[in-house]
Amino acid sequence: MELDASHPKEVEGWAEAPRRALSAGDLSAILRRERNDLLAAATEYEEHGRPDEGARLRRRAALVERYLADP
Repeated sequence: MELDASHPKEVEGWAEAPRRALSAGDLSAILRRERNDLLAAATEYEEHGRPDEGARLRRRAALVERYLADP
């Protein structure tokens, strides 16, 4: 639908799209990927002489890991 001057600039919901419902498995996969990316980046920083940045990313990875642990 093309909006012209007769339509208000903001039409409630006109840009909304159905959202995909994420399963527990989907969420776990996202968290695992994020943790793995953080750990890989931490290793790269450490290999390039930035242990401070590596440690910061490892702390973030540990935080993500807490959400992956079984309750």
